[in-house]
Amino acid sequence: MNEENRKSGYILIHRSLRNHWVWSNSEKLAAWLDILMEVNHAPRKINIGEGLITVERGQSVKSMVTWAKRWNWNRLKVRSFFKCLQEDNMIVIKTNNKTTHLTVCNYE
Repeated sequence: MNEENRKSGYILIHRSLRNHWVWSNSEKLAAWLDILMEVNHAPRKINIGEGLITVERGQSVKSMVTWAKRWNWNRLKVRSFFKCLQEDNMIVIKTNNKTTHLTVCNYE
């Protein structure tokens, strides 16, 4: 699948998002929607360092620096936002020295 096809399509967003805490902050809402649009809709393999990893549906593998650049935030702000999302069981984060493995909970 080419990159253009991978990034096309749609995501379903329930209207109840309007009642969620992320809705009240347009910057955080934009970041959350970006996460939902950025995670894989189908599994695919990517090369990280010296090996391949499979990134499953509802997952993304990017560094904190990459997320910070996407949103024009600093890394501390990204970590703080991810911590809030984790505490609300919206995402699970696993980090190592090369990348951040983000999984959206209940992606299905």
